[in-house]
Amino acid sequence: MRKTGIVLLAFALVSCGKSPGDAAPGSAAAPTEAPAAAARDTCSLVADASATLGQTVTAGTNTMPNGTKVCEWKSGEGRICGSVTVFGPGFNDATDIQRNYLGMVTSLGAFGETKDVAGLGDAAKGVDAKMFGAQIAFRKGEHAALAASACSSGADGAPVLAEKLAREVAAKL
Repeated sequence: MRKTGIVLLAFALVSCGKSPGDAAPGSAAAPTEAPAAAARDTCSLVADASATLGQTVTAGTNTMPNGTKVCEWKSGEGRICGSVTVFGPGFNDATDIQRNYLGMVTSLGAFGETKDVAGLGDAAKGVDAKMFGAQIAFRKGEHAALAASACSSGADGAPVLAEKLAREVAAKL
């Protein structure tokens, strides 16, 4: 349970500095844009989370008190094995993607030393918080995202699983 709380704390920290009033008036997608509406489901950015995470998981969306939506994949025991939060057009509103990304990187520093993650979007940093799991913040185009895992599967530990989630999401942004 402690792992879940720490991971959720990180997600809450990600959105610090963003308030519901930060969105520009009229910035929401027009209701007639069907493709954009479908893209709002962050969980759909991962084709087969059970295969990616190496175990049977169930997807669900969690909404933070500030309105930020997070896709979470839970194991049969209820552990959050993976999660993804995407900020930018069609997902969670963010007025300044670079500032949002830098805020996520700063938050990751609370869990340990952040390291560059090569070949992922325009910029990416990750942290292996050991028993608290692993998280990767990345920026690609007009989106910023956070991918995390608190599980392991075979030889793949949480850092490998978090990176698999991040790369799969980045490929679809």
